[in-house]
Order: sequence, then C-alpha cells, then structure tokens
Amino acid sequence: MKHYYKNTLLIWGILFISGSCSDNSDPFIPEVNGDITVNQIQAEKAQVKLNGSANTESFNFAVRKKGETNFTKVPSSSSSLFEAELSDLIPAQDYELTILADEIPNLNFEIIEFTTPPFNTIEDQNSKILNRKFNYYSERGFEHKLLPDTYNENANIAYYLIAINDESEIIELSHSFVDGLINFTIPDNLLSYESYEEVKDYYLAFSLNGGILHKIVFQEVFETFINFEGHISWIVFNPEPKITGVDYIKEELCSGETQYELSFSGYFFNKLFEGSTNYFFNTSTAVITRLDDQSEILMNEERLQCIVYERLTNKDQVTSPFGWNYLHLHKKLLIRYPDTNTGGAKFTSGDYKIKITFSSIDTGDFFETNEFEFTLP
Repeated sequence: MKHYYKNTLLIWGILFISGSCSDNSDPFIPEVNGDITVNQIQAEKAQVKLNGSANTESFNFAVRKKGETNFTKVPSSSSSLFEAELSDLIPAQDYELTILADEIPNLNFEIIEFTTPPFNTIEDQNSKILNRKFNYYSERGFEHKLLPDTYNENANIAYYLIAINDESEIIELSHSFVDGLINFTIPDNLLSYESYEEVKDYYLAFSLNGGILHKIVFQEVFETFINFEGHISWIVFNPEPKITGVDYIKEELCSGETQYELSFSGYFFNKLFEGSTNYFFNTSTAVITRLDDQSEILMNEERLQCIVYERLTNKDQVTSPFGWNYLHLHKKLLIRYPDTNTGGAKFTSGDYKIKITFSSIDTGDFFETNEFEFTLP
C-alpha cells in the first residue's frame, strides 16, 4: 500500500509539471506590421520600404498594375529585409503595392497606389536656350519638341501647366507623340499684352486616364546615383519688347548748352550674355518722332559727350527665384540729347513719340516696341 501511494504521487507530479509547461508555451504567430512607402519613383523602377517590424522573413513586397487581380511578388534587397527595388515597370502607369506573407494567408496588408512618370529625362530639341537644371525656356506660342529617354505610347496621358504662384491656374496642353518626340504648343494667351506680363513660371504635370495631376520630378541621372531635385518648370516669356512708362524728363547743361535727359521704363532685349539667350541684340535704334511735323531723330546705342542712348540693367531682375537668367535683362532706357530746333533734327519743347527697334544681322530677327508718347517741357 505504501508503494502504491508513492507511485500515485509521482504520476500526479509528472502530470502537474507537464500541464504547467503546456500552459506557458504559446503557439508561434507570424506578424508583419507598419506601413510601406515608395521612393525615387522613375519611369521603369522605384524603391519601396516597410516602415515597421516583422517576426518572420516569409513575406514579400507585391506589385500589380491598377485594375489587375494578381500581384507579382518582389524579393527584398540583399542588404535589408524591409527594402526592395521594383524593376521592369512601365512608364505612365498606375500601380498598386502591398505585402504578402506565405505564413499569414489572411494578412490583409494595406494596398497603396503610385504612378510612374512618363519619362525620366527630356531633351529640348528646338529651343536655342539650354535648360537650367529643372527650368526650361518657353514663350507664348512656342511649339516644343522634346526627346524623352523612355516613353509609353499606349498610355492615355495628358500634360498640364500648373502656375507656380497660383496652383489653381491649370492649363491643359494639346500634345502629340511623333517620331519619338513629345510635341505641344504654349498657348498664345498665357500672358497678357494689356498689362504686359513679361514672364510666368509653371510646373509641368501629367495625368493618366483623366485622373489626378502629378507634377513631374526633375531627375539628374549619374553613373552611380540619381539626384531628384525639384520639379520640371516651364518659364514662359513674352518675347516682345515694350515701353511702359517715362521715369523722368529734365533739362540740364552740357558744354554750356541746354540738353534733355529722359529715362524710360520697359522690357528691352538683352545685350549681355551672348549665346545664353534666345534674344541677344547687342545694338538697337531709338526712333524719336516729333508729332507736329513728323521730323525724326535716329539714335544708335552710344555714349558721346552730349548725346547718349543706352539700355540699363536692372540688377533686381537679372534672375528669377529659380536662378533662371531673364531674357529681358534691361528695364531702363537713358537718352540725352541737346535742345535742337534746326533742320530735320528738331528736339525741343513739344510732343513726341519714341519707338525702339531691335535687329540681328546673324539671325535676321527683327523686333520693335510700341510707340510711346511723351512731352518735352
């Protein structure tokens, strides 16, 4: 009987210990937590990252075209379980991205969307001005021809200009893709002649299938890395010069004789930085007409003792906020001329009008300002 009780107690002890171990051993539950982000989105690839944690390695990033049913699994990078590169993407395409885990068939991880741009880089084929980083030259009525590094001809894509200073101003561009070139024309009414808007700055954007607008990110592609900096911007100029006002008219003495000094404000073509501007005119002519008898005085740009005509640079307007060299660098005209009342060169008290003409022997370009009236006292 004594041995019976000992054996019974031993059995119960073993069962108790066994039961205690079983209660404290929870089954393994694989988990993947956090959110995923897509970075450095290019036309044909992108970088993805899981910002979170996982207690298993049996999960994959998974991508599919928007509207499709099946995901394609993408392995993590060799250096990090939480990062991967999406490759073989299609330009101008909407995608969906999530995480799938073999051990967790009901993971139901979030699905995020992203859109590949229509190209990585573009080269302006017909402008005389090279782009300054992400700033591309344009003007009213200009027909652009742009060479993309890659393109999806089958995409239902639309291009837009979004005003940088007022993003509610959105202009859709009618475009075509012919012989490997993107073609579109800047609307002629983008700038006002009446109030004379000299320049406006726009983002270049696109949409797919009438969806949301995406500003196109500027990319600099190097051998070992890609620099993403700002957005591609279209700098739209009014290419026509204009006299907008007279700052002052005064009398003074030169070599003991009375002369007039006049300062005019406006937008006048560049005579600096030859080769960096589409409108380089190192010479111009001022045509001054007396209204009562239509007599004229022609002044070429020069500085003599008592006769002066020159364009002056307004340093505040040399560059835009983006560092772009303005084409109309010269905002002032200075004229000095003696009080003359003889022959055909009459320049004395009375009413006049002035017009500035610009011409280029090399290109054959010719421009002229409006006629601006003024009065000599």
